[in-house]
Amino acid sequence: MTLHRVNPAELSPPTGFSHAVTATGSRLVFLAGQTALDGDGKVVGAALPAQFERALTNLLTALRHAGGTPADLARVTVYATASPTTATTHPNWAASGGGWRAATTPRWRWWAPYGCGTIRRWSSWTGWRSWTEGRGGAGRMPQVETGAGSIAYEDTGGDGVPLVLLHGPAQDGTVWRHVTDELGAGFRCVVPTLPYGSHRAPLRPGTVLTPRTMALLIGEFADALKLGDETVFVENDGGRLQQLAAERPERVGRLVIAGCEAFDNYPPRAGGKMMAAAARIPGGIAAMAHGLAFRPARRIPGTGYAVMAHKPVAHDLIDRWIEPLRKDPAARRVLVRYLRAARPSEMMEAAEGLRAYDRPALVVWGRQDRMMPPEHGRRLAELLSQGRLVELDDCRTLIPLDRPEGLAAAIRDFVARTSPEAPSATP
Repeated sequence: MTLHRVNPAELSPPTGFSHAVTATGSRLVFLAGQTALDGDGKVVGAALPAQFERALTNLLTALRHAGGTPADLARVTVYATASPTTATTHPNWAASGGGWRAATTPRWRWWAPYGCGTIRRWSSWTGWRSWTEGRGGAGRMPQVETGAGSIAYEDTGGDGVPLVLLHGPAQDGTVWRHVTDELGAGFRCVVPTLPYGSHRAPLRPGTVLTPRTMALLIGEFADALKLGDETVFVENDGGRLQQLAAERPERVGRLVIAGCEAFDNYPPRAGGKMMAAAARIPGGIAAMAHGLAFRPARRIPGTGYAVMAHKPVAHDLIDRWIEPLRKDPAARRVLVRYLRAARPSEMMEAAEGLRAYDRPALVVWGRQDRMMPPEHGRRLAELLSQGRLVELDDCRTLIPLDRPEGLAAAIRDFVARTSPEAPSATP
């Protein structure tokens, strides 16, 4: 196998990578991921440099026995439990560089000491980004079987307080990627991709989801994962958590409503009403999704994702969210039926039910929200018997994208205040 690295003169000069690589010959070697385990299956080293050196040694050993050398590597990706930025703030990465330089060829020595883009952080969203790129990615995520079908989800694991993070229509769980990074290892973040049109796991034939059955599906999802009473449910953009808490209050141990439809704002202003109208026109949702594929259309003020965020939503997120709606008729049908089934009175009914919800609750709202009126956040906080309100500046509906650090801080404080096992919590 011969590798030819292609670096056109019209592109920026690459440092430690190639813009393209072609391979000729008939021999391919597929290497399994390697960790810092020795021949007895025991972890080698107490710190990153020693563990990295062992993992690298294991990789090159497998490569050598397969008849290859470091010069034959076409791509190397390293996953780590921290996100390196500089050798000053992450000295272990600088220390790891020595082993890398000694073991590899000049082609790969650029990587040391701290990543230059080859490192991927194995935390809440590394698995998501790497497993779900492209079509059909949901098949490689863990899934829960429900009466409606398979629900794919991301689970950061660990012994921290469980958080169930819920997104709204025409989105998926990636809307939470910055919040989970902000929260860190102290929480177990469970992030389902709900069947709102941007899902990839197919539903059972004949399944029709309404707003109410979607709310109950969230409860069924939590039941399947055996999430206990200490679990905190957090929802952005939708209103299904309010319905679940009203109908099954014992299922929702603690509640965080972050910029959601409520009261008579249903379907919600601007983008929400536009989507609901599109669902009632044959081919309307498909036309909307195909229109958003034209990137300049995403920035038209007062429309779509543009009205939902204080700063532009990243194109990679919108590309991902609209792909099933553009390419999968079944995904479009799920969203269309869901939107057509909405009843204008059901959020008022949910609000009445929330009056009886007597568990800890937090309401987080963006002061600049044009889709979900800020006064609704204040009303919800007053309506909930244990409600508390946090308002964030420079923030609209998509709080996880506009102010992930502010939302994460509010959740962290809320959990500290309401956890009986935390005697130091702020009163």
